[in-house]
Amino acid sequence: MGSETINISKVYLALNAIVIVAGGYLFLDVHQTVSLGTIISFWLCIVPPFAALGLYILSIIKRYALGLDAASEQGPRFPKVIFIISSAFMMWYVNPFVRNVEGQWGNFYIALIFGGVVILVAIVGTYQKWNKTFRKLLVGVCFVIVGSFFLFATLLSANFVIDTSELYITQQIVVRAERRFGDPMDSFYVTIADDNGNRIILRTTSTVYRHSRENLDGPIYYVRRNGAFNIPYRRLAVIGDGPGGIDRLRGHR
Repeated sequence: MGSETINISKVYLALNAIVIVAGGYLFLDVHQTVSLGTIISFWLCIVPPFAALGLYILSIIKRYALGLDAASEQGPRFPKVIFIISSAFMMWYVNPFVRNVEGQWGNFYIALIFGGVVILVAIVGTYQKWNKTFRKLLVGVCFVIVGSFFLFATLLSANFVIDTSELYITQQIVVRAERRFGDPMDSFYVTIADDNGNRIILRTTSTVYRHSRENLDGPIYYVRRNGAFNIPYRRLAVIGDGPGGIDRLRGHR
């Protein structure tokens, strides 16, 4: 089984290299508005888990074809490890609060993480006691948790990466720029208002935050996209082509 695992790993790595390069070229060639960093993050998190899962299934089919007991071997462990790593990275990347995603996605995000942590702690705390009786159930719960993380993050990640919707840009007025006590160091918030006085609080970058603090009651760009799956997300931008500039934002996501 060791030699089979090595061969499968080589095929897996080669397949991912081909798909990532081909996929990156396709998006760079067709959708010039998607940044290279976003493309790489997307393909590295989407392609490897599915390729690993496919190769894992093929290894089981091969064992059946050879007349071996597929249940007696767990097969290569790398598909499980890759799913966990990809899920964790994507959950960090698609944070709805950082992306200013509209709707209830932020609540789903919190509930998913909180529920997952509680269940995993409970599993770890009782694993030795329930190891023999409920082992399959515990393993199944773990797979459900990781699978939920992966599917949720895949949906939101793809919503950003393959989004070809129109860029809606309006000018708003800066009402307030603030840092919130207890939030991470990279958390910056700006409150804007439209001509009717309707206010929106958005999380933004340090560049936009500093600009807003120096230009209270001044204009700022409010940018909105509908997303590939009709999950709108928003951000703020300033004049120019530097970091946080509207000219750069027109060309990248």
